[in-house]
Order: sequence, then C-alpha cells, then structure tokens
Amino acid sequence: MAKKISSKYIWSGVAAVAASALTFFWISDSNQHVHDDHDHHHEEHEEFIVLSPEQINSAGIKIESAQAGKLQELITSPGKIVLNADRIAHIYPKVSGTAKFTRKNLGESVKDFESLALLESQEVAAIKIAYLTALQEEKYALKLLELEKKLHDKGLGVLQEYENSINTYEKARLAVTISRQSLLSLGLSHDEIAKLPTADVSTLCCYELRAPFNGNILHRHITVGELISPTSEIYTIADLSNLWVEISLYPQRLPLPEKGQPILLRDTNGRTANAELLYIGSSIDEDTRRIQAIALLENADGQWQPGTYVTATIATTAIPVPLAISRESVQKIDGQECAFIAKETGFEIRPITTGRSDDNTIEVISGIEKGERYAATNSFILKAEHEKDEAEHMH
Repeated sequence: MAKKISSKYIWSGVAAVAASALTFFWISDSNQHVHDDHDHHHEEHEEFIVLSPEQINSAGIKIESAQAGKLQELITSPGKIVLNADRIAHIYPKVSGTAKFTRKNLGESVKDFESLALLESQEVAAIKIAYLTALQEEKYALKLLELEKKLHDKGLGVLQEYENSINTYEKARLAVTISRQSLLSLGLSHDEIAKLPTADVSTLCCYELRAPFNGNILHRHITVGELISPTSEIYTIADLSNLWVEISLYPQRLPLPEKGQPILLRDTNGRTANAELLYIGSSIDEDTRRIQAIALLENADGQWQPGTYVTATIATTAIPVPLAISRESVQKIDGQECAFIAKETGFEIRPITTGRSDDNTIEVISGIEKGERYAATNSFILKAEHEKDEAEHMH
C-alpha cells in the first residue's frame, strides 16, 4: 500500500472582494490498492482549502463560532407612501377680500407664519378700526378713573362717580381684549397688533394669509384681482418632512406587529428606508380582507414622494434555535448544503443539515458542533475555488 499526497497551486481572481490575490492549495488524500489479477483504483477525498491568516484577512472572510441563536419571523406586505394627514393644511381666508398679491406658487416651499398672499378687505379694516377705537376708549377711561380716584382719596369726590369710573374702565379694557382676540383669530401676530396704532391708515385694509407650518404648496387657487370669500380654498400646504405609509396586513399572519415596531421599506428600484409603525386598524376591510396599518416615515431629506409603492417588511416574534450560523456562510456544493469549518491551516468543507431560517441566520440540525468556528462571510470565494479545482481535476 502506498500513500500519495498531491497539491495544486491556484491563483484566485476574485478582485472585487479580496484586496489582493489569494493562493489556495487543494489537498486530496487517496489510498491506492494494487490487485494481482487487474488494476483497480479507489479514492476517498477529504476536501480542504489551505489558507494563511493573511489570506483569510485579505479575502474579507470573517470567522465566527456556531452558537444558539434566534430567527426573526418577518411579515412582508404591500404599502403606499401618502401624505401625513396630520400635516396637511387647507388655507381659507377668515374674511372676504380682493387678492392684491400672491407670494407663493405651486410646488414652492414655505416657512411657518410666512405670508402666502395679501388681500384687501373692508371687513379687516373694520376689525382693526374697532380695536384702535377700543384702545382710545380704554385710554380715556383710565384717565377718568385716575382723576376720580384722586378726588375720592382727598374726600372731595362723589362715591358713585368713582364707582362709575371703575366700571367704565373695566368695560373699556374688556373691549380691547375682545378686539385683540378678533385680530389674533385673523392670523395677526402680537407684534403686528402692537404696531397698529402707528400704522399707515392705508394699510388697515390689508390682510396677510400665512402658512401654519413649514411645508410645500400642493395646490393653489388664487389669482390677483380675484374676489375671495371665506369658503374659497386658496392654498393647500403639506409638510413633506414626514410622511405616512399605508400598509395592508393579512390578519391570518398572527401575531400582528405592535405600535412602535420598526419597519423596513423597499421600493421597486431597491431603495430602502426605515419607518415606525404608528397605527394598526381593529377591523378587516370587507373588500381586501386585510387590516390597514400606518407607519411614519421621516423624510427630512425629501428622498421619498407620496404615491410611491413599497414593500414593507415587519419583524414579529423571535424564535430561539439551539444552533445557528450566518445565512451567508452556507453554500451548496454538489447539491449538498455545506459550511467551511475553520482549521489551523485553512477551511474544511463540511456537509451540514439545515432547518429554519430568516434573512440573516439559518438553523443547523447536524454537521456542526456548538462552538466550532466557521467562515461567516464571503464563503462564496471558497466555493468558487473549490469548483475551479474540481474542473481542473477532471481535465
């Protein structure tokens, strides 16, 4: 009996993964039996890939230990990005007026309290004049009260006159408060109201329509010179910095996810984003037989647009398994799932039996012992070299 050892030198061309070329050695041991009456060769191969630590590092192969793990059950459902219903504003004037200026056009961005349009309105002029009149009456009533108080303190005044002056002042003060509230309800700021007593009379009829928050103009229905009524919607503004995602869930996929769970979104071009589950409906739609859910998508960079269809992946319960390895580590060789077990001088190709899996992890039924070290990443490089060696061996 003779023992024969052969080795082959292989140059790896997988430059996209490894920063430098790898040298692989394939060793196969065989026992050759010589018979007197005829020649018969029987070979038993132990498959092994020889690699140095430097080569392993250059190939980006990460070595991990097989341990108990968890498989994350995932729900995949269709979804559609829509406007956040809590961040849409339909702008109506509070009074009738004629459009003097329009400051914003379709698609433009706006800031909180920024002017959208200027109306000329007699109703607004009347409200401002009422406020200015109330201020004057309050001022006069205060002077009268101060005079009556001095007389009362000196014992020269009439008590009833002093009490009347107090009552008149309180009424005047209340009228100012009511008039100021009317101006605030029109959208005037406290600073604008404070400047009214010194404002040009010609500006008293001016009425600024302002944005309620940061957003974008979605619709515009106003032209210069147009007569606008309180029933006229002249702008629609939406805050696109955060959007909703409408997701349809099958109620059969229990347990359903919970509010606050993270969701991975993916569009038809492969673009992804993270969202958070905001709401899950309590009833099943009669037509679709699905439950409606809504997720919140942060969109500060403006990368996502309403109307985009996406696939939503939601993680539910985690299933513990006794032994698991990375999904990336498993390769099919000659129809058999295999892992590459780390040894002192390289990797042993070992057939394994697998069970359940998720996107990242796969359960191992047999073939690997707990604590054994294996190639957890870039195992396809090892498979490629094995297939190359097999092809050369056949020739």
